[in-house]
Amino acid sequence: NRSSSKHRNRSSSRHRNKHSKSYRKSSRDRYKLENEPEVGKIYIGRVTSIMQFGCFVELEGFFKKTEGLVHISQISNTGRINEVGEFVTKKQVIWVKVLSYTGSRISLSMKEVDQTTGVDI
Repeated sequence: NRSSSKHRNRSSSRHRNKHSKSYRKSSRDRYKLENEPEVGKIYIGRVTSIMQFGCFVELEGFFKKTEGLVHISQISNTGRINEVGEFVTKKQVIWVKVLSYTGSRISLSMKEVDQTTGVDI
């Protein structure tokens, strides 16, 4: 019976695909991913957009896209900041500390983390 042999071949090829390179986990899956950020913890992130009041940062190491705000007052310890773009650029990788997490709003700080080592100041 030809139809049953076609079905058999399809299922065996499906089984083979699970073991092919394209089906393997990516290198990102090797690290422990988190569900939600933890207050007080330091994460690495990438600046996604710059606003007058601060910058939005996408945190790495989470199952779903996790983005928070670094308010202009939390960018640097050097005094008053007039222009956010003087301190960060779009797509720049930075270290941030989670100050608060309520619902979907995440408040982040750059000034509480050493930007070269990622250590809490």
